[in-house]
Formats: sequence, C-alpha cells, structure tokens
Amino acid sequence: PAIALRQGYLKYSVAGGQYRSSSDYVRHSPVMSAELMYGLPWNLTVYGGIQTAEHYQSGSAGLGAMLGAWGALSADVTHARSQWYGDDTRSGQRWRVRYNEGLESGTTLSMASEEYDSEGYSSLTETLNTWCESDHPCGYSSVYRPLKQKSRTSVSLSQSLGGAGSLSLNGSRQTYRNDSSNGTSWGAGYSTMLWGRLVVSLDWSRNQNTDRQGRTSTDNLTSLYMSLPLSGWSSPNPVYASYQMNGQSHGDTNHELGMYGDTLNRRLHWNVRERYRDGAGNDK
Repeated sequence: PAIALRQGYLKYSVAGGQYRSSSDYVRHSPVMSAELMYGLPWNLTVYGGIQTAEHYQSGSAGLGAMLGAWGALSADVTHARSQWYGDDTRSGQRWRVRYNEGLESGTTLSMASEEYDSEGYSSLTETLNTWCESDHPCGYSSVYRPLKQKSRTSVSLSQSLGGAGSLSLNGSRQTYRNDSSNGTSWGAGYSTMLWGRLVVSLDWSRNQNTDRQGRTSTDNLTSLYMSLPLSGWSSPNPVYASYQMNGQSHGDTNHELGMYGDTLNRRLHWNVRERYRDGAGNDK
C-alpha cells in the first residue's frame, strides 16, 4: 500500500539475516536493511531506506500523501549499485508509484506501478541469484544472462465479509528490457479467524510466462498460512506461533514454522522461522 503517516508519527525498522535462494546452489549471503518514515504537516510523509549485501547496495527516498476521502498516494525512487557474477559493477534507478483507498463498504483498492529506467538496475534477489557455490555454475554465464525487468503493474481488491473473514483478488503484469518476454499473474485469497484465536489464510494464484520465442508456460501456486497466539490478546508482550505452506504445480512444496512477537511493551518486534522444502534440506 501507499506510505502515509499522521503528522509527528515516526516509524522505523531494521532487519538483518541471511539470503537463501530456492536453489540449493546459490550462496548464502548476509543481508541488512533499514527503513525510516516520518509524518510531516500538510498530510505528507517522507521516507527512505537502505539495503545492503555483498555485491549489492541500494538506497531509496520517497514522499507520501494522505488524500482524505480519495485515499493515499506515495512515490519513491531507488538507486541500486550491483555486480552480477562475472560482470562489471552497474547502477540504475527504479521509480515506483503506489495508491490505495478504503471505502466504507469494507472494500480496499490498491494499485502499484514500477518502471526501471535503465538496464543497470537490479534487485537484491536478481543479483545474489547469480552468485553460486564455486563448484556449480548456477546456470549463469557471460553468454546466458537472466532477463531484467522493464516495468511491473499490479492491482488488488479486497472485501471484508464481517465475521466471515475477508476475500481478495489480485493481478499483475511485468515486461522485460530488450526482450518480448512477459509475465502475467492473477489470483484470489480468503482469510478468517476460527474459534476467536486461530488466523487462517488460503491463497491461490496462476502465473503465466511467455518467453522470447513466444512459448507460454503456466504454474499454479497454493499457500496456506495459520497463526495462533500463545498468550492473551491483551498481553503487553504477545507471542505467536505460525505455520505456512507454499506449493507449486511444477516445483517443490515449502513448509515454514515460526514464532514471533513483541517485547518492551510492543516497541520491539522479533521473528524466528525455520523452513523445510520437500526433497531438500532445512532453511533458517
């Protein structure tokens, strides 16, 4: 959603961890990110952030606005400096606009559009996925280069069903630079609370990709998420247990167990997760 805070509100986050790709051959790289948002007068919000890892650094800055009955709008730019395996260091920018609006009927509309203004821009995931263990080429070489995105547009619509939960619909389309390849995705989701404690979400999506030869491939994704509080809702330091399953029609099924919560009277959030992939090893 668009980023917008009330005047005087400050929100920040700092995260660190280790990047682990869905491929067992990609190197496990330490990563760190930080983000800061502050609410200004005139219903404006200024925000920015950084993301860093070996072979990758990026910084972003943006401005958001609350539009009253018309929702909220934010725009930002990210400058990234990256080095793919076997390649020189490159840099580029991504421009992004996000909008969302909530209606009294319980309907929420969200839209986002991203444009990559040069071939030099890469995301952290795109960059780190080219660095593999020394005894495996990772399917990447100076001859074969993964596609780089040119633009991405997404729309989502959600509707509250009162005590019965909520229903959501979403769709997205992305294009690639100097190539006719494109990707389209659409899906639906449902979430509810059972017995007043257990949160359950079920999502389904279909991804359709067309390569440069015009060949089309389709993959269906299904995910299940459950979260259960291990302490009372009114606790100043709540703790939750979670489980998530992600399955692909042409791929592995991932299972993830976790615990998360707040401490210091909800001023500090923590999260620990363990992931297991069918037919593979564990991932922390």
